[in-house]
Amino acid sequence: MTEKVLLNIDINGHDLTSNGALKELILGHFQHHKKQLHEFMSRVCQLYDLRALVATDSLAISEVKMEQDKGEITVDYTWSTHYGCDGYSREKTMHERWPFKIKENNIIFEMHMPELHVHHEL
Repeated sequence: MTEKVLLNIDINGHDLTSNGALKELILGHFQHHKKQLHEFMSRVCQLYDLRALVATDSLAISEVKMEQDKGEITVDYTWSTHYGCDGYSREKTMHERWPFKIKENNIIFEMHMPELHVHHEL
């Protein structure tokens, strides 16, 4: 069974002609659903480094593109790792495109979770 994050944003009565207003609406909804997004973003980051810790509060929307019944946002967020040694850590910014559908006055994000791989250290 594939896990996914499903977020519906009611757009009834909102200004869809302003990218700024759309970014604010979507980001506000994301802030309200931090727990779901944290799990998704963590799994994405752990594909790059198993020790990755995502900074959910760093989530920003840099672009919104919309057509009639679909669109996508470009998001940026950071993650970091610390390997237990002084001076040996890393931080990286993710740049991703998250597609959405527009249906019945809702923006619908349906994002499939990357598989969770458990690794054991020796």
